[in-house]
Amino acid sequence: MALTGYRVPGPELYRLGVVEACVAADELLPTAMKMAAEIASKAPLAVQLFKQSLNAIEEMSLRDGYRYEQDMTVQIGKTEDSREAMKAFVEKRQPVFRGR
Repeated sequence: MALTGYRVPGPELYRLGVVEACVAADELLPTAMKMAAEIASKAPLAVQLFKQSLNAIEEMSLRDGYRYEQDMTVQIGKTEDSREAMKAFVEKRQPVFRGR
């Protein structure tokens, strides 16, 4: 696509798994807000570290990127929010994240 200049329609990108959703223009904002609410419901530190990880590994080799992401996973696992997520799962309730 990049070398040929071929433009891929949205539904085809969705079918290929390149995009998360393909919606009509009038559904764009409600769909984006729903996705944003889903992300906001997650542990804030995990979301923050994940975003940092994506940015950091962009220019890394596959091996270095994997190691970096594993380090982030270990870091996240040591947080209060991680313990809260596991406890909430066992207790079958929604977690209450505190960003710690």
